[in-house]
Amino acid sequence: MKSYLLTSLLFAAPLSACLQVDAEVPKACFLESGVEIPAVTVSGVDVSAAVDALTEAGYEPPSELFPNGLARQTFTREGLDAIPQTFDDFGATGDIRLLFVEIDAVQGLDSFAELGRVAVLLAPTDGSLEPVSLAVCDNRQGCDTSGRSVLLQGNANQDLMPYLRAESLDFTLEIGGIPPLDAWTFDVDVCMSGGASFAAGL
Repeated sequence: MKSYLLTSLLFAAPLSACLQVDAEVPKACFLESGVEIPAVTVSGVDVSAAVDALTEAGYEPPSELFPNGLARQTFTREGLDAIPQTFDDFGATGDIRLLFVEIDAVQGLDSFAELGRVAVLLAPTDGSLEPVSLAVCDNRQGCDTSGRSVLLQGNANQDLMPYLRAESLDFTLEIGGIPPLDAWTFDVDVCMSGGASFAAGL
């Protein structure tokens, strides 16, 4: 991602003695593979085991055991602080925004259709900033949940630069509705873009 930023900043500058240069930072993505959400538990209860027990006892488990429950899983990413450092090295100002997050179910989930909420949260691992909601799909609003992948659009007005200054970032996937009872695995692709402004001269 750093090389994309450097290329954009270097080649966007017009040939002039001294000008204020505005450059668009191209799309840069990173992929986190094989992130696992364990079997659903609510208040310490293994939901899958509870469903099995009800079935063995001859009862029909309700279709939605915990309608207000949420399942969360966090993965940590390091090294993204190179982005704001590149801006600083060039004496540039600007912002970095989320373009989209694409979540692909690899195992354990046939469709996102039963998930009433799919969201991705971001926070510095050291707790220096409050968690921020990167992207949300609530009750299928503005997103297609019919398949094994879901695309969450970013907020064009949300500057992530203060968060990227942290050495380590926690990305949390939050799901609600009727999550899978057993463990499932997903890949998540996070794509960002932005703009930069700096004084350039020959």
